[in-house]
Amino acid sequence: MLWAMRLPEIVPVFPLPTTVLFPGTLLPLHLFEPRYRAMMDYVLGNDGWLAAALLRTGAAEDADTDAGSPVHAVMGVGRVAHHQTRDDGSHDVVLVGLARVLLREWTQTEPFRLARVEAAVETGFPGEHEEAAEAKRFRAWFRSIIEGRVTAGDLPGFLKMLEDNSSFAVLVNTVAAGFVVDAARRQALLEVQRWPERVARVRLEVERQFLSAKERLWRRMCDLSTPEARN
Repeated sequence: MLWAMRLPEIVPVFPLPTTVLFPGTLLPLHLFEPRYRAMMDYVLGNDGWLAAALLRTGAAEDADTDAGSPVHAVMGVGRVAHHQTRDDGSHDVVLVGLARVLLREWTQTEPFRLARVEAAVETGFPGEHEEAAEAKRFRAWFRSIIEGRVTAGDLPGFLKMLEDNSSFAVLVNTVAAGFVVDAARRQALLEVQRWPERVARVRLEVERQFLSAKERLWRRMCDLSTPEARN
């Protein structure tokens, strides 16, 4: 896939209560606590790698639970695309997601968390020729969902992606990150290993939020009536 690359074995982990980082998406961050200022010093000294992990419900970011880690084991990892240090010593960062990783063990918990991770490999991604067709179908579907419900003014810069050459994976992950409101549902999408299943579940989640039950049923009936769906 587009972001296939060699990942570091050890990465700093930023626990977050409502944020899920998908590959190919951008995550703006403001870090001001002393421990996360120290984390940014480490990040900037180690090629800019940083993982963002969703905290488990009710877990505190600085304490392990009886059940184990306070964060979900599957998380997004990326590199710093933009960084600025403010006069007060805090940091403004834009992180670009590059891969999914699986947490294997904590190698450090204080003053910030470091984890040993491994790539969480995705399967079932379409080949080069199929990808363009899949992306075209996904764009058409998404345009039909938001037409009349969302305006370009509501989504500066996003609707342009429906017209440009953004990859299929970036498009699907951006829709998941931006249009699935519930963090637990976004995390569940990130954890899906098989790409066709993630695409189908992203569609279901977005339709659940934007469409009535009657509209969703009508769309499912239309999908089943196509030759492609019957084969």
